[in-house]
Amino acid sequence: MIPNLTYKLNDISNIDNPLILSIKIFNPSKEKTLKYHNKEDWLNKIKDKGILISVYDDDKCIAFAICYKTNSDTLHIWNVGVLDEYRGLGIWRETYNRIIDYAIKQGFKKITLNTYKDKFPNMYAFVKKESFDLIKEEFNKDGEMKSCFVKRVR
Repeated sequence: MIPNLTYKLNDISNIDNPLILSIKIFNPSKEKTLKYHNKEDWLNKIKDKGILISVYDDDKCIAFAICYKTNSDTLHIWNVGVLDEYRGLGIWRETYNRIIDYAIKQGFKKITLNTYKDKFPNMYAFVKKESFDLIKEEFNKDGEMKSCFVKRVR
């Protein structure tokens, strides 16, 4: 892990930084940018027990995670990203641990996460290693197989 990283929790004063980072990492189409990478949507996701974690190396936003409440028992890990040059340094692991701590403190009983085995093999391997249970697989509108996972946190 890189020393002196700053993990900011629900710092909406700088929400543009993780939004810009999400676009840089995922390079979405204009349609997906408007749908998934916009300030209004992200603020709505975190307003009721959701969480936005932004990770900084000095003033540079290098990673983020955004999660939202799907019901009183469940926190959904919706969108996460780490800049390529910072991957493999334990940043996602630390961010994930903070999400779990937050979920427990907020009274959630489980977390969910969706990923794509072919598109994001590292995330798929991570959820398998972390003993998430596969609850369903389905094709999205682009014909990609989406895997939906759940894990009890307490």
